Amino acid sequence: MKDKPGIKFERLAESIFKKLVRNPNFEKVQHNVMLEGIDGKRQIDVLVSSSSFGFNYITVIECKDYKRRVSISDFDGFHSKLQDVKANKGVFISRKGFSTKVISKAKRLGITLCIADQTESDDWESIIDLPILLEEIILTDFDVNIRHSPIYNERIDSSVISEINGFDFLKLFKSKWGKDEFNLSSKGGIQEISFDEISHPIMTKTKDGEKFELFKFQVLAKVIVKNYRTSTSKLKNTQILDNITEGKKSVFIDVNSLKELDYNLFQVSKKDISNQTEFPCRVRIFPKFDLEISSFKINQNN
Repeated sequence: MKDKPGIKFERLAESIFKKLVRNPNFEKVQHNVMLEGIDGKRQIDVLVSSSSFGFNYITVIECKDYKRRVSISDFDGFHSKLQDVKANKGVFISRKGFSTKVISKAKRLGITLCIADQTESDDWESIIDLPILLEEIILTDFDVNIRHSPIYNERIDSSVISEINGFDFLKLFKSKWGKDEFNLSSKGGIQEISFDEISHPIMTKTKDGEKFELFKFQVLAKVIVKNYRTSTSKLKNTQILDNITEGKKSVFIDVNSLKELDYNLFQVSKKDISNQTEFPCRVRIFPKFDLEISSFKINQNN
């Protein structure tokens, strides 16, 4: 069964606000809700409700997928609905924007106005199209500098870093890499990889299993950064909410669209990016790579 006109746009708003709520356990986002009003039940496109310390708070969201800007008569109807259901907050979402009269009146009444859209193809046309700078971070040439008592020089090999302070080092490294927790610089070059989880005294084992202390444990890697220039209209299923009342934009990118992007078409050099402040959206890409203990070069007593 085909959805009624406008339902798809309402679902988009629901999806965006589900991503925006800070605590899903206390804030509920619902589509197509009937609320009791002064003059009977009123249909709500999207409802955000929360309860705290015995108080209920509701935000009513109206969605209009018109091919034109929202008019003052459309807005007045929504304002009446807000009063009828005694909403704490109102948000009006349009795909094509609002008339100047609506913008002025919404500001006076404290109603938030937003423009929402979602790219559905590579040639999608939207009134919102934001430039994006993609940074691909690649790690190579791993060095581990360690210092310990000389009596252990002949009793260790690369397995010395397999377990550090009880941590599976390789597993810890991969986990932090996937979560972008290394705070790597976009400048590239040789950079230190820090592990807040590993603190002194730093304990490891010899080849035959004897525990001993590392006085120094430093991990260095060569960081290669590749830059790509694209825009939200090129990334399929990107969801955008432009809060024109507060001057804020929220962008949600489907990671699968990054996998499908032909990076060769969009790669740019650092010098070609004249003004990086022109990119309101920056996305860091951390490609998976094969990493084994043997990938690390161990330098003793540095």
